[in-house]
Amino acid sequence: MNDLAISTGLQEKIVEKIRASFVEFIPDVEWDNLVRTEVTRYIKDKLKPLIQEELTNLFRAEIKKELENPKFWADGWGEHGELPGEAVKEIIKELVPDMMSAMFGNIVQQITMQIRGNLTQNMY
Repeated sequence: MNDLAISTGLQEKIVEKIRASFVEFIPDVEWDNLVRTEVTRYIKDKLKPLIQEELTNLFRAEIKKELENPKFWADGWGEHGELPGEAVKEIIKELVPDMMSAMFGNIVQQITMQIRGNLTQNMY
């Protein structure tokens, strides 16, 4: 059993010595390419998914924390039913111009073109 441990230790030393010797024979340009390839592979295969998972978890935790904050999302009751919280009011105020444009922009454009067409026809 002890002989096996010694030979395994000796074998490991020989492997390391051979590995170090081979590295000396690799030209610098090829060595740089090998290192770059391995680093790129590591980033693509291991680091990128790890970072993506970590960021996903952080974003989910922050969104959950924000949505559970009663200061911004709490609602109340008014004369006509449930009232939106302050955060909802701010979002609506910010998005109403884009919402209105998306909802009515095409309709208003069509009406304008129809009026222009009618006016042009009536002129001739």
